[in-house]
Amino acid sequence: MSLKLAGFKIKQSQRITVSKREDDKLEFVSSLEYTDGSKISITVPLHNQIPLELRRGETVYIKVPMSSFSLEFSTRVVSFTSENILLVNLEQPQSYKRVQRRGTVRFKTLLNVQIAPLPEDPKEKPLFKDAVGLDLSAGGLELMTTEPYPEETFVLVCFDLEMQKNKKNNFTVKSLVRRLITISPKKFKVGVQFQDLTIAETDKIFQYIFKKSSEKEFWNK
Repeated sequence: MSLKLAGFKIKQSQRITVSKREDDKLEFVSSLEYTDGSKISITVPLHNQIPLELRRGETVYIKVPMSSFSLEFSTRVVSFTSENILLVNLEQPQSYKRVQRRGTVRFKTLLNVQIAPLPEDPKEKPLFKDAVGLDLSAGGLELMTTEPYPEETFVLVCFDLEMQKNKKNNFTVKSLVRRLITISPKKFKVGVQFQDLTIAETDKIFQYIFKKSSEKEFWNK
């Protein structure tokens, strides 16, 4: 079932985040279950299995992640209803903000990655080595490697992201090394910034991060 919000189609049970204020860094995970002309119904927001305490008339700030942006708005709690689950009913907002989110959301992960110095000659075959991705965003990646890759040099990184079961998206991305930390003689942390990603590739990374973040929060309930 699809719902509509600010003219955009949104799937029922779309994961959202809820906070007390726009500048509040403590965000609670919820899901959007119903919309009509007067209200929006969401599940009770949770953070580490702890519910957000809400009262009628209280203002909250909502973020609804889309592909490469989020719909954000302030609204007011108007009531609570209990059907199969407890729902928080919110007032339809008067206005929305569309906020670009490319590269800003990060996800701690363990990702199989291959990395190679970018060959000076385009005809030369890259010499890839195995690495582990530790932290992914739509703007870059932190890796654990067995080789040092000097800062401000270009590398190629290859990795797969499973968007759906048995369906992977393959990425081979030219990247700029921004940070190199020596852990031991054979272990290094390397931070790279993606270069020349297409909008479609950026959107896929963002969707993957939000999907995995939502799943993590769900299984922690």
